[in-house]
Amino acid sequence: MELKGEDRRLPSNEAISKSLRAIGDPRICMDRDDMRDGSVRYYGGIGLKKAGLDYHKIAYGSRLFEGKVGKATDPQREVNGLIPVSWDTRKSVIEMRKHHADRVTNDPNGDVDECRVTDQ
Repeated sequence: MELKGEDRRLPSNEAISKSLRAIGDPRICMDRDDMRDGSVRYYGGIGLKKAGLDYHKIAYGSRLFEGKVGKATDPQREVNGLIPVSWDTRKSVIEMRKHHADRVTNDPNGDVDECRVTDQ
């Protein structure tokens, strides 16, 4: 999501969730209950590309994440992490992986289940 115009504030968590819901892709796992670890919300099945990781690093180091830094992943860590094995039985993760498997037509290395999770 690019920030355009005069309003350069970081999108709220709610705005990010609404934007992802609007995409309507069942391969994006964003259940409000399943995709939480304490007070941190995660999005499964997606990962930031280089431009997104660069933006995250800049935002983390500046004041853009003010109020969110305690919850945002430090760019020195893996921002696009694997979904914890302990979440394998969560309904939303099972459904997301099913939709990923439905879309994979050629998986030469057999890593369909290695979907990524990105925190907000």
